[in-house]
Amino acid sequence: MNAAAAYIDALNRELGTQFALSESGALTFDLDGRAALMQWSEARQGFLIYVEIGGLLGWRDAEVMKHLLAANFLFMASDGGALSLDPATSRAGLNFFLPIYGLDPEAFVKRLDAALLAADRWAEKLAQICEAEERLAVKESGPDASVPAGVREASAAPARQAAPVDPFGQDYFGMLAV
Repeated sequence: MNAAAAYIDALNRELGTQFALSESGALTFDLDGRAALMQWSEARQGFLIYVEIGGLLGWRDAEVMKHLLAANFLFMASDGGALSLDPATSRAGLNFFLPIYGLDPEAFVKRLDAALLAADRWAEKLAQICEAEERLAVKESGPDASVPAGVREASAAPARQAAPVDPFGQDYFGMLAV
């Protein structure tokens, strides 16, 4: 973990903090009320960064997950990170791996800041996606709002094969067309 020390020191200088890695190489902190983790990997000579971006709590979580997975496609809409879900808590997160090879500590802090800003953007996007999906659930529920629209549709109609609609207008597969 000696290689990691210079990078944590640079982070402490930038933030005016006293962060230190645990014996296992972990550092946890709060980012605007969301859990964040930095885990040092000696074997890979870099830090795994995880920032919680929000929870999935509605009837249309499967639809929300389609949006998150689509954003992971070739990292084209996930700001270079990987979106994930903790199945035990139904909390989504954004993950990055920041290798230190050829990276001075000050540049590391800038990359970490970019990753944390991306997590902030994704926290907002996730909230918007969840809100849009919940509006659809209420709209589709019709007069009997006690039964989720997805449950009623699944029993009454054949499965859809259409691609999910992205509330941000992104066509992830179309981006690859040349």
